[in-house]
Amino acid sequence: MSDDLATTPFATRVVLGAQDAASERGQLLVVVNSNRDSTIESRQLTGLLSAQIDAVIYARMFHQDSATLPHELDRIPSVLVDTTDTRGGIRSVVPDEEQIGRLATETLLTAGHTAIAHLTVSAQGRGSVGRLAGYTAVMREAGMQPRVFAGGDPGTSAAGRAAFAQMIEAEARDITAVFCFNDPMAMGVYQAALHAGLSIPGDLSVISVDNFEPVAGALFPGLTTVSLPHYAMGQWAVMAALAEMEGEVRSAPLETRLPGTLITRDSVAGPRSRDLPAR
Repeated sequence: MSDDLATTPFATRVVLGAQDAASERGQLLVVVNSNRDSTIESRQLTGLLSAQIDAVIYARMFHQDSATLPHELDRIPSVLVDTTDTRGGIRSVVPDEEQIGRLATETLLTAGHTAIAHLTVSAQGRGSVGRLAGYTAVMREAGMQPRVFAGGDPGTSAAGRAAFAQMIEAEARDITAVFCFNDPMAMGVYQAALHAGLSIPGDLSVISVDNFEPVAGALFPGLTTVSLPHYAMGQWAVMAALAEMEGEVRSAPLETRLPGTLITRDSVAGPRSRDLPAR
């Protein structure tokens, strides 16, 4: 069950991974969605428990900590997807956000860039904090100064345009590549770059996170991005739930982090030989 994951095209691969894993083990997977309504969620869980389900996979749309979880989860084998039980009671699977930030930044370094900015959101969530940590670590390991510009919340194309404007206003004209928090922000960077007369990747290389196909695959040039491990998270969740049901859990970690995968398209090239034009 989920808040709004099941009805969001962005993360349907979580459900697909779970369905495939359940089918392979001869299990029936029932998907319900609460639309972020706690009353509906409680009613759904009560009904599912009355129907004598064997386990619950509880998923969130966005990577987050959960200090408060439905008390019904304590009555049945349960695992979490994209959220972590800060009480320390229920196992979870989440993206390795720091690895994702490192991978994106290392890809730009490998292409020859040394002046790399991170365009992110203002909110201090698990995703933004982890990706920033990965970016910062790689930059410092390479002896380079991290430069971060936040475009507000949420991570939309408008936030991408705002972060790009901050970068230009800061006179960071030597920057040759940007690592965006997510694909919608990268789309905003494409828009702002076009308005400024800049080409991608000729003047500015862009990399991002999500591999949200309606954005990453539709942009021209195609957006190089880090795919979140949604399918693998769905698979993990079913296998972990079955292990909980069968009492096979021994010293498994409370939180399992799965890596992102680089999806290479055409938005990253070698650095240009001149500064960005002044505003």
